[in-house]
Amino acid sequence: MPLANLHPFQQFDLERIPSWRDFEFNKKNTERDENAANDMEAAFQRALREGSLRDFTSTYFGRAREILERYHWEPVIYEILSEAFPRMIRFYLFLRRRKRSSLAVQGSCHTWQIPLSLLIHARGLAEEMEKNGKRVSEYYALRDDPPLNRWVRENVRPVIESYVGSRAIAPHAHIRVVNTESFSNTWDYMYKDHPFGYYHWDELCHSIPLIIYLRDVSISDGPYSYIEGSDRSPQNLTIRAFAQAISCKLLITDKIDTAHKKKLAALPRIFRAGEMVGSHVDPALFTDGIVKRATGVAGTAILADGFSLVHGGGHPSGGRRSALFIAHRYPRNRLMDIWSAAARKWWQLRGPRSTAHSRLSPSRIW
Repeated sequence: MPLANLHPFQQFDLERIPSWRDFEFNKKNTERDENAANDMEAAFQRALREGSLRDFTSTYFGRAREILERYHWEPVIYEILSEAFPRMIRFYLFLRRRKRSSLAVQGSCHTWQIPLSLLIHARGLAEEMEKNGKRVSEYYALRDDPPLNRWVRENVRPVIESYVGSRAIAPHAHIRVVNTESFSNTWDYMYKDHPFGYYHWDELCHSIPLIIYLRDVSISDGPYSYIEGSDRSPQNLTIRAFAQAISCKLLITDKIDTAHKKKLAALPRIFRAGEMVGSHVDPALFTDGIVKRATGVAGTAILADGFSLVHGGGHPSGGRRSALFIAHRYPRNRLMDIWSAAARKWWQLRGPRSTAHSRLSPSRIW
């Protein structure tokens, strides 16, 4: 049975990507594993509709035990399933509160044009950074920039709150400056095997950054880019949680080298997705018809849902880019942290266990 709710960028055909073809892939138990993942996903979708996690928890634990028994309680598989469970509880808490299915009513991003008079301080700091060869600023305190802080509070915060269904407060910010001459060697490897190698999803549900260009950004300056409409496609959130368990917990890197590929290829197929989707899907998915490159003059501001939108930060191919990044904090995250910690504890107390299972730490797995 095919996996349900599979997003176009949640692919498993790594064998079709030239840079993966030399690896031996695990092809055991694919159908049974996918059936188990489908049962987990169906239970999760029912939980979202009905507002109860009881059936989902029972189904997840039961199917997780079946998977573990098939693979003789392999420690890395245990760690993936253990880490994915609290992540799904976090997804549940966010999605139950969310007011609509996408951030923007039209298109995939909100955009504004901010008067340059509000960016004098930020632009001056970016110029100093560029002179000194500094790539990322220290914390940029918006409270010390009242006109810009007021603009963000009046224009951006209402859009975010009407989407997430909870308060957005205390925005924090930093400036990024990149140019081809100084920094191209730090991102060249991302595109060596895949022309869209840096396209990804963000880990956190509340990842809704505001990006403000501090100077004009053309195609060669590395504009923020994204796949139009990718935020509106359904996702298999069970597979997403597995991918996050690997990409964000067990395999903390954005550079998928030969050793990592070998280990990923050896995993059961349901665990071979990734948050760095540009490294995990057929390049044919990225076409000029759907890739949007957000060029713009200084003052262009872009608000996007990084959790749902397939996107990539710009890397200049022959120019330079400076931008202010602003992210909000959410008091509701404290509740989500408590629930997530409780889910981890619940897994430890009531989840699948085996006396023959000797658990390894993530650092020993990878």
